Amino acid sequence: MDKQRENWIDIVRGIACFLVLLGHLFQSLAKSNIISENLTFRWFDQSIYLFHVAIFFICSGYLYQRSDIERSLSSHLQNIQSKLLVLGVPYLTFSTITWLLKTYFSADINDAVDNSLLASIFINPISPYWFLYSLFALFVLIPVTKRFREAIFFVLIALLLHIFRGMNSPFWQSNPIIGILADWGMWFVLGMAFCWQRKILKFNRAVFCTSLLFLPLSIFTWQLEMAAPMREIYALLMGLFGCVMILQTAFAIANKIPLALIKFCRKYTLPIFLMHTIFAAGFRIALNKFGILNPAIHIIGGILTSIFVPAAIAWAAEKSKFFYFFINPKAIKRE
Repeated sequence: MDKQRENWIDIVRGIACFLVLLGHLFQSLAKSNIISENLTFRWFDQSIYLFHVAIFFICSGYLYQRSDIERSLSSHLQNIQSKLLVLGVPYLTFSTITWLLKTYFSADINDAVDNSLLASIFINPISPYWFLYSLFALFVLIPVTKRFREAIFFVLIALLLHIFRGMNSPFWQSNPIIGILADWGMWFVLGMAFCWQRKILKFNRAVFCTSLLFLPLSIFTWQLEMAAPMREIYALLMGLFGCVMILQTAFAIANKIPLALIKFCRKYTLPIFLMHTIFAAGFRIALNKFGILNPAIHIIGGILTSIFVPAAIAWAAEKSKFFYFFINPKAIKRE
């Protein structure tokens, strides 16, 4: 497999991270009554959650399949050991920091934590770090594929699990790891399947225009009440529309945007993901203390704080391998 860096992946993860950041920022401002939970807010909040995390799992599955891992028990165990370090260190670090903040500053934070630290780490992960928790579970459960048809078989199995997940059976509630496989495994293995066909991963005007149907469809259908399994099928189809829309956008602009911006996404998407909620909450609390409740100041300042403060901290921490290890142990390991 060709190991040349694919810029579209960095662009996709940058867009997805920005949407995650916006979702968390708007939710926190709504809970603080700084912005109102009007129809526009609720449409945006519900619509982006159909695809903005799914696209992260697609990228992760794509890169997983594209890696040098061989299909054997020993190589799979070595990969699990590597992922335990790469995902486990930032997961433990920032889950602990967030749990401490939510526990000891609960009066200033919208969502206080109800679980012990151990429960928050091993049983009920804190947002947004549940993504790392779930991703590690997928790396443990799913091996790399040897053939495209094997990847398609995985997609079909994961698709069935995904649809039946919505039945609210006690089985899913008592098996959280299988629940993760059902919720996110389909997107992960879809990324693996894309890797086998990556020569066709390029901008296509017809595909892009079709994916834009996500916007009118989401506007007209987001308030519909649906029962399972139709609810899961609807969410799945809309998620596919949204993911294709982001992918096609990335394909279209991959060679048109400044390389510096792509490198910024490549280097700082992870730190921003790990720290954006911490600093956005701190910025909001500081403005509230001074009686500043203007929504525009909160939104613009919250976005800038969520992006550039984590990036600045990561840049400073990179000067010391010890501190940077807790943000991105993969980079230290590579050296």
